[in-house]
Amino acid sequence: QIVKSFKRHLDTHYRDLLTGRIDTVYRVQDYALAQNLHPGYLTTVIKTKTGKSIQNWIAEKTTTLAKSLLHNSDLSIKQIAYKLGFNEAAHFSNYFKKQTGITPRLYREQRQSASN
Repeated sequence: QIVKSFKRHLDTHYRDLLTGRIDTVYRVQDYALAQNLHPGYLTTVIKTKTGKSIQNWIAEKTTTLAKSLLHNSDLSIKQIAYKLGFNEAAHFSNYFKKQTGITPRLYREQRQSASN
């Protein structure tokens, strides 16, 4: 039940980010608070039940949505960064490169050339 609730909160939160209803990325504490759990307990349960840490879940969700926006929208990289809750486009670019091995700009260029 805790895992289902966490995944539901994760999906809802990112949907709200994308639609502009909110502009803050949740941290582990926020997901724990939503379930009235201690962050350490939530972290342990998620890791034990899924084999992945909460940070991994959040990173994968962020990266998946970033890839989708880079590929399927005309938003600038700066706009995508803000939509995903990053305060600076440079932080987003560094984050994306750490997760994927390439910059958002290069990812977009590769996807566009693959589509043509």
